[in-house]
Amino acid sequence: MLSQVTESYIHQNAQLANVAWADDAELDTVYAYLFQLLLRTMSKKTRNIADGTQLLFIAKGLERAGDHVTDIAEEIYLMVTGFSFARATS
Repeated sequence: MLSQVTESYIHQNAQLANVAWADDAELDTVYAYLFQLLLRTMSKKTRNIADGTQLLFIAKGLERAGDHVTDIAEEIYLMVTGFSFARATS
């Protein structure tokens, strides 16, 4: 996503910004799956709680980074087209 949004900025490419923005949904799905998996693992084996907690923090950080990339993609799309994602997709 970061590579896509960087390329979209360099080349003023609204389509690529839109692709980076759309990829956030997949990242959110992966995060939700990983979150549930780690919770189940930690609840079954309490010795995994410390490591699982660290992995949850890492996963949340990556998910949040994806949200920031999405914000940047939205700004690039607006800069190039003059339209926000909300207006362009409705």
